[in-house]
Amino acid sequence: MNSLYCLPRKLFTHTQSESKSSLVRREGFTYWKKVGEGLSEHENSLNHKNCFCSGKNLEASLGKRGIDKDLQDEIEKEESHWKAVLHSIVDIILHLAKQGSPLRGSNETLDFSDTRCGKFLNSYNK
Repeated sequence: MNSLYCLPRKLFTHTQSESKSSLVRREGFTYWKKVGEGLSEHENSLNHKNCFCSGKNLEASLGKRGIDKDLQDEIEKEESHWKAVLHSIVDIILHLAKQGSPLRGSNETLDFSDTRCGKFLNSYNK
């Protein structure tokens, strides 16, 4: 395995017929006497530049600088909200458990105005 390959072209070339460069072929680039010329020719090809740009666009997108930045921000906001909810629920349960208090009351409805709905729901409502 003494070959040189072009990662952007391997990843972003859609069909094998698009890739005339030996850096993309299965055997890779193996003609080491002409490596300088081969790399220069390959790096200046339009297909390599397009594939390289596709890779950079993907990298930017995954780095939250791309078109999905707003979606990622919304997901993070939602995630932090539910973490806060879970954290407060665990805090209430731990507090009531330390006191030896039951979580539920005599009324199993979600009516927060009813004081019989239990200490957990009353604590969470505050």
